[in-house]
Amino acid sequence: MEIRKPVTSLDSAKKEIRTNVIGGSIWMAASIVLLIIVPLAVGAKHLTAFLVFGVIHALLGLWCLLLGIKKARELSQKERNQAGQDSNGQTLKGQATKAQSPAGRTMSGQALAGQSAKEQAPKGRMDRYKVEWLWENACEVYCKNHGKDPAELSDEENEEIYDLAGNDVALLVTWVILHDFFVAEDEDMEKSFEEVKNKELTGIDFLGGECDYKLSRSDFSEEIIGFIDDYFAYDGAHGCGDFEEDYKTFVTEDLKKELYAVRYDWEEYEAFKDYIDRAYQKYLTSN
Repeated sequence: MEIRKPVTSLDSAKKEIRTNVIGGSIWMAASIVLLIIVPLAVGAKHLTAFLVFGVIHALLGLWCLLLGIKKARELSQKERNQAGQDSNGQTLKGQATKAQSPAGRTMSGQALAGQSAKEQAPKGRMDRYKVEWLWENACEVYCKNHGKDPAELSDEENEEIYDLAGNDVALLVTWVILHDFFVAEDEDMEKSFEEVKNKELTGIDFLGGECDYKLSRSDFSEEIIGFIDDYFAYDGAHGCGDFEEDYKTFVTEDLKKELYAVRYDWEEYEAFKDYIDRAYQKYLTSN
């Protein structure tokens, strides 16, 4: 089954960079030619006004161009960091099956492409997470509930499936952000933190838009990583609780719903955060 990646903020950023670079270059060149070179060549009246106007427009074009270059460098660095995170350990292929983790927790690497979780990452550590590992499970539930053929899903439906597959992790990410334990990569991400805290941005929108539906160990501060290892990692000690079991209980018993069929909302987060709070308090008491 083909997994189609939804459009994320990285794609939007690339488009914005192209617009800045190309538009800035054209604007600057046109300003120099039409408002400086041509008036000088033909000895136009009010030459000084033309030159001043031309310089101002050329500088505006240059500013747009330099802004695009700056953003391109930042994006390139972000992609290199992400590539480094993805290459940490063996290359992961395929997706998790329903028998693997019903709640979608694959932080330390589930049995992917015939390999065990132990082969994917050191035992008891949260190393990486990708929503696409659980896309097939969520797709199966979505198509069953909506009478859809997986081969005929639209881009919008595909993105909705990503959100359903990552809903549990988005709840945890929200909790981490609200407690100031998420590490910001840049100023844009810091702004997104504030939007989450003000409930202007949901946890799943943050996970998809800022993180490209992926998480790594470096996303979490040193202060909280021990708790994440214990509570969230696939093969963690689970001395303070088990995130997967908590989410499964919350969905199937509290909400009376089906896994991979719950959409993110703030009311749901307020109800589920009690599970995380209890686990965190237990972790603090025992450490």
